[in-house]
Amino acid sequence: QEVCRWFGQLCDVVSYIHENGLIHRDIKPGNILIDESDNLVLVDFGVAKIVDESVLRRLRAERTAVTGASVGTPVVFGTYEYLPPEVTNDPVATKAWDIWALGMTFFKVMFRYTWDFSTNDLDGLKENLKDIEFGDFWASVLPEFLEADPKRRTPNLVKCALRAKDVLEGKLRDFKEKHGKFLGKLRAAHLNVGFLSIEIMKDESFA
Repeated sequence: QEVCRWFGQLCDVVSYIHENGLIHRDIKPGNILIDESDNLVLVDFGVAKIVDESVLRRLRAERTAVTGASVGTPVVFGTYEYLPPEVTNDPVATKAWDIWALGMTFFKVMFRYTWDFSTNDLDGLKENLKDIEFGDFWASVLPEFLEADPKRRTPNLVKCALRAKDVLEGKLRDFKEKHGKFLGKLRAAHLNVGFLSIEIMKDESFA
C-alpha cells in the first residue's frame, strides 16, 4: 500500500516540475527520500534541464547561478539503468525521459530488478504485474510509463495520482467492510481493558 501511495505522490511531483519547465533527468530510487511523515521527497536536481524559455530568460536576466543545470546541451545525463531506450538515438532529454524513469523506478521497487525493454513486451509486463498486490492497478498504469516509443509514452500524471488514491481508498473501504465487526469488537475489548485498568488503579490508591 505504501508503494502505491508513493507512486501517486511521485506522479504529482513530476507533473509539477514538468509544468514549471523542468526535466529532472535522474529519477531513481537513490534520489527519492522518505520524510518523517512517510511521504516521498524527490531530490538531486543537479542535472535537471530547464526547458521553459521564459524560465531561462528570467534566470539569465537575474544572473542567477543554477549549479549543474543544463540549458539544452546534447549530453546524456542520468543513471544508465533508468535511461529510456531512445537515448541511444537522441541524447536530448524530454519529459518522456522522466516518465520512463518514474515507471522503471517503481518496477524495480516491486521486482528488485529493472525491466528488459528490448522486446517492448507490454502484454507480458501486464501479466507479471497482475500477480502482485494491487495487480490490476499496476497492470493498467505502469505499461504506459514503460512504452518504448516516447511519442506513445504519454500517461496523464495527475490522473495516475488520482487513480492511485482511489485504489487505496477502495482498499480501505473493502478492509473495513470485511473486518468491520472484528475491529468493533477489538475496540470494545480495548475499552473494557482500559476501564478495568482504571478501576484497579483506583482500588490500589485506596489500599
